[in-house]
Amino acid sequence: MNSKKPRNRENRTRSIPAEATVTVHMLLPRSAYEEMRQLLSEHKLSKADILMAGIAACSNQKVG
Repeated sequence: MNSKKPRNRENRTRSIPAEATVTVHMLLPRSAYEEMRQLLSEHKLSKADILMAGIAACSNQKVG
């Protein structure tokens, strides 16, 4: 059945509220980045798991 009725685009085009997101920029060694990409491609860890492990590792380091 092919309907000429347009699809509801409200849910697909709704922007995410600014207070719901945080942008994180970080410098890391290429070896760490390649290890992260390998873990993702092998489906051993999710992006969220990798992010949480990275935040935990950074918070345990001394700054300065």
